[in-house]
Amino acid sequence: PEGVQPVTTAPTIEISDDNQMTIVPANADDSMGYRVNNGRWKIYSRPFTAPAGSNIQAKAVRYGWAESPVVHTGLPE
Repeated sequence: PEGVQPVTTAPTIEISDDNQMTIVPANADDSMGYRVNNGRWKIYSRPFTAPAGSNIQAKAVRYGWAESPVVHTGLPE
């Protein structure tokens, strides 16, 4: 709109007691990606378990929109 590309809202990362990661989009139409310990970006499709001490990054994008800011969380050792 008016020559400005909208930016996708960042997702949130939820962590259960057993280090199960769930990435929640801000909008239902968003596609999400994540990476663990600065590895390769992966498409998020379901909750996953990360090792203790991991650094998790996630972002979202919607077709035609700019990517969201990257959100980070870390797991205790």
